[in-house]
Amino acid sequence: MKRNSKILVFILAFSLLIGSAFCFAATADEEPAKKLTVISQNVEYSDTLYLYYAVYPENVDTEGLKLEIYTSNPTGEATPVATVTESTEVTITDTDSTEYVCRAFKSPGIALKDMSAQLYVKAVAADGTESSVRRYSVVEYFNEMSFTTEDESRSAAYRDMLKAGDAAQLILNHYPNDNANDYASNYKYVTVTDDTLADGFDRGVYLTGTSVTLNYTGSDAANTGWTVENLMTGETEYVAFGSAIVLDAHVSLTPTIKPYERGEGLYWTNSSLREGNSRAYNFNGTLTDGKLNGQNSTTTAEGTYTDGAAMLKKLDSSEVYFYYSHGNYETMCTSGELGVANATCHIYEFDYKISEIVDQTSLFNLGNNDQIYVVKNSDGETYSIGTKDTSSFVANEWFNIRFEIYKGAGANGENLVKIFINNEYATTKTFATATTDNNYSRIRWYIRSYYSVDTTISVDNLIHAASTKTYVAE
Repeated sequence: MKRNSKILVFILAFSLLIGSAFCFAATADEEPAKKLTVISQNVEYSDTLYLYYAVYPENVDTEGLKLEIYTSNPTGEATPVATVTESTEVTITDTDSTEYVCRAFKSPGIALKDMSAQLYVKAVAADGTESSVRRYSVVEYFNEMSFTTEDESRSAAYRDMLKAGDAAQLILNHYPNDNANDYASNYKYVTVTDDTLADGFDRGVYLTGTSVTLNYTGSDAANTGWTVENLMTGETEYVAFGSAIVLDAHVSLTPTIKPYERGEGLYWTNSSLREGNSRAYNFNGTLTDGKLNGQNSTTTAEGTYTDGAAMLKKLDSSEVYFYYSHGNYETMCTSGELGVANATCHIYEFDYKISEIVDQTSLFNLGNNDQIYVVKNSDGETYSIGTKDTSSFVANEWFNIRFEIYKGAGANGENLVKIFINNEYATTKTFATATTDNNYSRIRWYIRSYYSVDTTISVDNLIHAASTKTYVAE
């Protein structure tokens, strides 16, 4: 129920004053003075919390509707520990402003020391219609609210309530199963998008250090694992399907495709695919070692090797670029300067990252006029190369680009270039340049003039090769 849920918390302070006995002296001739002394006082520790559940009836008579409560997931002829028959009408408004008229049930009181106790509930109508089982606890409620409210002070207050549960457990020395680690704030909150945890629920709380597994039953076969997002810091990591996830943080789990990591390019990882004398550069040296020929300017751009990659930083409003050039295209593809005689395909593969992306302001130049632009996709957030909506990448993340240039493969003898992103085919572009052009032995990585100052591009794991494979339309 999130923001529409209600929970009442009554906390009375626990205190104890140990009194003292008093002795009164009197002479034998005097009658002792009358006096009453309160020597001890105490407060009953009577904290109580309640969970509320809204039940939305669709074509079901609410007369006789009840809420059955269990302490474990009910199966077979399980007997509820409590049954609530009294309910009130409430209207719940969804995020899309849809209103649902529901019946609200109030759970029995839950002691503050028991706020981590899991309740399993299901609604049952008089005609036998049952809802699915929902699992909830006060600890889950406070965690859920702390991560869904936009009010930072309230979020902090919800987390403080968990500490109140810790205090109650400490004072009363109450730890389920005698586990000293089983206290309210030591639970981690987990949500799963599109799928469920192995216990069948799409969210819940689990003790820190618990190893959870997930059932992926989605229909998108492209997904290979989970994006695990830390709900406190926003940091993410990728975990492959089938791998256990140890909970050391509050997280959300979303099915995803494995993000690209540099060094995973097809030709980089499979040297057997490289014909002849292909060149492979990992840029662990300096910019003067011949791996890159250089940059167009040392006053408007700064070229360095950073973190094992060639990085170009734009210093002013000028257009700047890295470039690589080796030999003559026709010579390499006919007489075999790359060791492949009569080659029909010229290949550049490299890992690439850019710090800022603006539509058509980053480009790759493979000839005098043969330019391929970075273009914005229809979603307005991701980008493709050459043709929009053919791939999906963003700024500040490594991805792999492969250009396969096929000599004279076009209908009128034009050169065609297949573009692959992260080893997946994206699109094919037609180059107007004649097949005899010599400039395909060169590639330039541009940051165009209307990029902001300090924009950087990084290039790593460059493959330059020729091949005898023939063009096949995708």
